[in-house]
Amino acid sequence: MAKNFRWKYVIPVVILIILGLALVASQIEGNKVICEPATNQSIIKTIPDGFYPNMTIAQVCTFQGHVKHDQLYTQKVAQGFVFYLKPGNGGWDLGMTNEEDETYKRNFSVPVALPTHGLTSIDVWGVTFSDGSSDKEISGDSENPVAVRSFDFVLYTDDYIAIANNYICWRDGNDCPANWKGISDTETSRGYFAITNLKFGTYKENEIAWIDSLDFEVKIYLPAK
Repeated sequence: MAKNFRWKYVIPVVILIILGLALVASQIEGNKVICEPATNQSIIKTIPDGFYPNMTIAQVCTFQGHVKHDQLYTQKVAQGFVFYLKPGNGGWDLGMTNEEDETYKRNFSVPVALPTHGLTSIDVWGVTFSDGSSDKEISGDSENPVAVRSFDFVLYTDDYIAIANNYICWRDGNDCPANWKGISDTETSRGYFAITNLKFGTYKENEIAWIDSLDFEVKIYLPAK
């Protein structure tokens, strides 16, 4: 009787441990972030240059990261902002959100991502770097311009929702409200994403190119608190 009682509680605990290990394997959290004073003049410019921050920048936060295929990478930055790389399309979708968005469904970069069609600065996909015919590594000093890119983001959830709704209204040809909020009316800031090492996965015929691992550096520019 005692033996059966013991296993009745041991088995669920073992299952929880296994599930916890699986979660750790599929999600990586960054740790060390260095934030320093900064100005608008100190912002790094890349091509496409995007929407230059339209508020006073007060600090820049810097960190490094490493992520492997199919892993979700998250990094708490400062002022409640969270940077993330969400797996998909043989690579990752780069995003900024806030700590309230625990499932990373909102991406504050989407409304201001350039170019406005095709692959954008937040698409860190395998096909961005290769058609699959080459599995050579890409490093930060690569001539490939997409290895170093800027990305912009809005600062508030309400702005993200407003711009997204207005885009849907415009796209569907509806009568949009007269006071609709556009990008030019919204405060935006900027981040900088530089790939320091990229390794492709093994290419298979009729499959898209995919990234096995990625090392990177990030700078996030933020306004005064």
